[in-house]
Amino acid sequence: MVNHHVEPEKEAMEYLKLDFSNIEVTFEGSEKEFAWAIADSAVQGKVKKSGKVFDKTGYQTFLFRKVDGAWKVIHSHSSTRDKRPKTAHKH
Repeated sequence: MVNHHVEPEKEAMEYLKLDFSNIEVTFEGSEKEFAWAIADSAVQGKVKKSGKVFDKTGYQTFLFRKVDGAWKVIHSHSSTRDKRPKTAHKH
């Protein structure tokens, strides 16, 4: 996943910061050969070509399968939106 997804996108960025928190992992199967993880995500970066800066938060899901004894990401999905500053509630 890093070689085919993250690294090519990173090349187009002046900087790229990824952060995952609240990670929950679930294993399935008698041999624990399948797993999924969900996490809160934050991504910040700056696109080299346009100079556009982004700061987004959201959620990430990863599906894993054990292949020849090593865990491989077989699918991922993310949903993010522009980070919103925390504001006080008005009553």
